[in-house]
Amino acid sequence: MSDFLSKFNGENYQEWVDEKDQKKEPKNPPQKETATTEKEVVETPKKEQAEPKNEAAKATKKDVAKKTADASQTTKSKQEQKPAVPDTAPKKNASVHPTNRAQVKQEQKTATPVTATKRASTEETEIDPTYQKKKKRKRILIGAGTALLCIILYVIYYNSVHVAMPDFTDKPVTDVTKWATKNKIELDLKQEFSTETDENVVISQEVAKNKKVKKGKTVSFTVSKGADPEEILKLPDFSKMDKGSVEKWIDENKANGMKVVLEFNDEIAKNKVIKFEIKDPNIVAAEYKRKDYATVYVSKGKEVFEKDISVPDFNGKTKAEVETWAKTNDIKMTYEEADSNEVEVDKIISQSIAANEKVAKHDEMSVTVSLGKAIVVPNFANFTPDEAASVPNLTVRVRKQFHGSVPFGGLIAQTIEPGARLTGKDETEVIVTYSEGAPFLKDYKGQVVGDLPRLFYEDYHSKGADINYTLAYVDSYETKGTVVSMSNFNEYVGMSYLVTISISKGNLDQPAGYSPKGKESLGDLEEE
Repeated sequence: MSDFLSKFNGENYQEWVDEKDQKKEPKNPPQKETATTEKEVVETPKKEQAEPKNEAAKATKKDVAKKTADASQTTKSKQEQKPAVPDTAPKKNASVHPTNRAQVKQEQKTATPVTATKRASTEETEIDPTYQKKKKRKRILIGAGTALLCIILYVIYYNSVHVAMPDFTDKPVTDVTKWATKNKIELDLKQEFSTETDENVVISQEVAKNKKVKKGKTVSFTVSKGADPEEILKLPDFSKMDKGSVEKWIDENKANGMKVVLEFNDEIAKNKVIKFEIKDPNIVAAEYKRKDYATVYVSKGKEVFEKDISVPDFNGKTKAEVETWAKTNDIKMTYEEADSNEVEVDKIISQSIAANEKVAKHDEMSVTVSLGKAIVVPNFANFTPDEAASVPNLTVRVRKQFHGSVPFGGLIAQTIEPGARLTGKDETEVIVTYSEGAPFLKDYKGQVVGDLPRLFYEDYHSKGADINYTLAYVDSYETKGTVVSMSNFNEYVGMSYLVTISISKGNLDQPAGYSPKGKESLGDLEEE
């Protein structure tokens, strides 16, 4: 490389030009030329042939031209002395002694202008004084272009394997997965509870916004699981809140199990809370968790409807027809009942709002439904017990009982009042009670003590008299357990009375010839 560059220094430049000219000469042997008075011109290589390829050839073209002219003058002088210059160049493969190499080289240098002289004619040498500057500028431009191309290629490659990180904060996690799939990014999704960020929304990201991420890299994101469903919430007093404050509380506390239900209410003002209910009755307010279901009922105020519903004529219509109409038009219908000798059972007798009048939804009205022909209950005080039992269309049960003030045979009571109108839906059984006067205490001597409860019930208790007894056991030759005496008998007593009854022990021997004669003989024995 150093040999090549040395050709462009001041001494070797002309030699290099002459060698190139010799290579371009035809192979025919040169004709002998004698020195004449012709004007000899030494040809300088053309601009494109003499263009140096090394920084060592940066000498000014004026110096080169001067040296070339000097070399031509020297050659001319030698030619005048030697008409013909022998070919002293060594042949190919000829051996040259080292001591002669410098001489051969010098001769080649001096011979070069001769060749140039042969080829020269009248051409003139043109020197470009800006050649070196243009050459330098060209090299700078080429270097700058190459560097710029490399930068562009690197940028294209870098952008093809990297992607800018968007800002996914407060964005749905589905946006992250779509972006990661499109750009071949691996995801590491971490979940945590948050009351500030909605469920399945990104809370934070590992890589900052606009930072480049290499494709195939794993990027971490923190995603919200929503509020903790197991957290116990302190419930406010909803009765003092309105619709807006309730909804705000639900949103701030992420009470996902709680909802607001609006309904019309004639008493509670619009947007005021009517009531609060927890769905599970076993959960108390102090233990309410975010996951528990509850409802806050809020008033929509009183519902007002336009009176645009025409009332039909229900007279003679069935109750079922009225019910269908009322349900279809959302009318609050009340059904009253009455007997009728003209209108059949279950048909309408009258209505509270006349036919063709206008009503609105939720308006109230009533109709009277026929129960058919009625049975009028008589006054049983006008009947004897035997006559009362045979009254038609009624089932009459006659009872008798003692009474302290109503005389015997008088009516004490009847279960259905006189004048009552009984219809098909009413009970037609009537119980009438007649008086047997004051209680009459019977004589029970000679009866067995075991029969006394039955006898007192049948004779007194079942008839309303509170007649009771006490027992006294006495020595007697009567059969054991036989009533031998009473403190009172065979007379009227009050409605409440207590009698003492003596019962035989049967511990005495009977007298000779004694024969029981019943109650009469017992009485005689007592007198004796």
